[in-house]
Amino acid sequence: MAKAPARAAVLKGMRAALRLQRDLGLDQAGARGHRVDVFGAIYRQNVPLLFRKLEPLLGAYLREEGNPGIILTTRRPLGQQRFTAAHELGHHVLNHDPHADDDSILRRSPDLAGDYMNLPPAEQEADAFASYFLLPDWLITTLMQRQHWTPQHLQHSDIVYQLALRVGASYRATLYALVRNKVIGAGIRQQLAKAQPATIKRALVPDHTIESTQNIDVWHLTERDEGAVIEAGRDDLFVVKLREDSNSGYLWNFDELQNAGFARWSFI
Repeated sequence: MAKAPARAAVLKGMRAALRLQRDLGLDQAGARGHRVDVFGAIYRQNVPLLFRKLEPLLGAYLREEGNPGIILTTRRPLGQQRFTAAHELGHHVLNHDPHADDDSILRRSPDLAGDYMNLPPAEQEADAFASYFLLPDWLITTLMQRQHWTPQHLQHSDIVYQLALRVGASYRATLYALVRNKVIGAGIRQQLAKAQPATIKRALVPDHTIESTQNIDVWHLTERDEGAVIEAGRDDLFVVKLREDSNSGYLWNFDELQNAGFARWSFI
């Protein structure tokens, strides 16, 4: 775990995230099973949000003449955009100075020694805010209960990837949150971190060629996702596994999906 003064910064960021969740009602019963709407939270804080083709920056927190603003790159997957948005929102909520962020924010965590301890306190606070805001304990617990996932299930990279999709965070950020919540140990996280999301995605659709996985996610949906809100990208793929018994009239009809613009290519 992080040591002082990093520990104090992590606690400050965590408390700010939990306080904002409470103030916005994100931890209430009706919302507990859905990913945290970080873009909506920025809007409700009256902070203008812009998307631009930034490179190599992921995002920035701005303040011109006292007026705040957040800018995010369009050149990254949604999970990375959401984490960056939460990081910049943390800068705002914690009243930090303007700051620009590159992809180093995706690779660091308070459970790593060394370089992390040398980060400015504002960056440690914003990192902790982003992690706790996007991946609160109650959201992970709710999704584990809904999907009937045990800690043993989450020792497998493909299950962690599916959890990451549902919470709307990157695979790596989800691993850190599972360690933080004591669902898996640090040793298991290190092993799972070796898995490449691109490999996980292709394994889910072995009969379908994916030229580039950078902006494509692959969702594995079952009956346990009934009633859930699936926030997917326009190019995402869905593997749907549902029970069917034609003798009892228990059949599935996918015409509505096709009429909504989904391309049907495989159902299991």
